[in-house]
Amino acid sequence: MKLYSGDACLCASGLLDCNLKVCCPFIFEHFSTILQIGCSKTMPKKFKGENSKATEAKARKAAVSHAAQEHKKKQEEDALWEDDDKSNARKAARKVTTLKVVVKQVALTTTISIWYD
Repeated sequence: MKLYSGDACLCASGLLDCNLKVCCPFIFEHFSTILQIGCSKTMPKKFKGENSKATEAKARKAAVSHAAQEHKKKQEEDALWEDDDKSNARKAARKVTTLKVVVKQVALTTTISIWYD
């Protein structure tokens, strides 16, 4: 009587192999009724649905990463359109300083003219 073979797969309890059913049907039937085991090569999966929390978490992560990519793309595009010409910046700075001087002079002349009027 052969109990084990080289190509044996353990059942759910690990006590019997698949070929035991063929070699000794009585012993296999007796043990399988006591232990209530089935002889299959793989264990069945318990959960056959969708994990809603995991799905929601994946959707949130995808939305966050998509928003980060869009923000990064927008910053790169803005950097391309940015005017970083130094001579233009100096001209604008000179224009601002001359406007400040003109405003001060106008303010000074109006206060002086108010005093004399």
